[in-house]
Amino acid sequence: MNLLLNIGTKLALACLFAGSNIYGQDNHLTAVTEIIRSDSSAEHFGTIVLENMNGKIQTLTEGNACKGKSVSDSTIFNIASCTKTYVATLVLLLQEEGKLKIDDPVNKYLSIKEMPGLNNSVTIRHLLNHTSGLPDFSPTADYVDAMLDSSQTYDRKDIFSFLEESDSSQAGSKFSYNNVGYVLLGLITEKVSQLPLDKAIEQYIGSRVDLGKTYFHFPTNERYAACPGYELLDSDSARRINYINMDNLSYAAGNIYTTAYDLDRFVRALFIDKTILSSASLQEMQSVFKFSQKSENGMGLGVFVTNVGSTKMYSHTGRYLMGYTSAYACFPELNYSVVIYRNNIILDYSKKSNLPNKILSYLIKNRVLKE
Repeated sequence: MNLLLNIGTKLALACLFAGSNIYGQDNHLTAVTEIIRSDSSAEHFGTIVLENMNGKIQTLTEGNACKGKSVSDSTIFNIASCTKTYVATLVLLLQEEGKLKIDDPVNKYLSIKEMPGLNNSVTIRHLLNHTSGLPDFSPTADYVDAMLDSSQTYDRKDIFSFLEESDSSQAGSKFSYNNVGYVLLGLITEKVSQLPLDKAIEQYIGSRVDLGKTYFHFPTNERYAACPGYELLDSDSARRINYINMDNLSYAAGNIYTTAYDLDRFVRALFIDKTILSSASLQEMQSVFKFSQKSENGMGLGVFVTNVGSTKMYSHTGRYLMGYTSAYACFPELNYSVVIYRNNIILDYSKKSNLPNKILSYLIKNRVLKE
């Protein structure tokens, strides 16, 4: 049963709200705290901001307690679509081993009758940079209700029953964010590696960087180490989303659970230390499908690539139906990275919260551009 909260009267309770903790003295993190608090009260059940400049880490934690404890920088969150960067990394590592080629057609590895538009023109690269032209999940109320129905058990093939109409764009011609493409990538990696996706990530990525408390299937004994997720109903109320096993549905599109420290360690190993991929593979990952002819910004392979002043930002964000949002951004030339987690979400896709963007925009302005 979902727990309905009245934020105005309940957030003050110790079991649900704690003051902020800032590890490391910094005026900018103090300013970020004020940004969080100035937002709607419903927006800060639990927020973690981790900054890493030249290996020096500062963290800010604000809000929701888990089992009577305030959220901390070691709390486990679902990172939603930030999972895609891990999956893209795995695909490139498998290419390095000669197990696949990213310019091969997807049909070379998979035959899925339920997937309309999947023909020989759609390559693995198109899945990686969201230019496949394939249909995606339909973010309707029926879809959300079905995903959160704890009485239902879904098989991976059920994913294809929630597809929306495809725009039928030619593969490689147009960017259109696509979760189903990453589901297909997960199936491909399992086939060519002959390992379940979580084991493949552990073997190929975990051997190159310590994944710490990073899980693809949330282990039962760690479940309550994570903040519970909440759906924001309006500015005054929210409901707790009870844990539902969505492994078969979110899968390679967004099923990793980890701490802010572990996501930061992975991102820095990938883009700053460059200890995971070969230089050729990293260059492939950073190759951009431009959003428009007038912009140099665009989609790499599992990562957004953005020009910020004279430097590059590599980033991703995530929203998960279980009540989590996440973001990371990395600036290799500055040896700077930031991770942002929250344990709440607006399931109405027409009312996206912009608090992570506010935080990141402030940090870019003051850390990166130094305006």
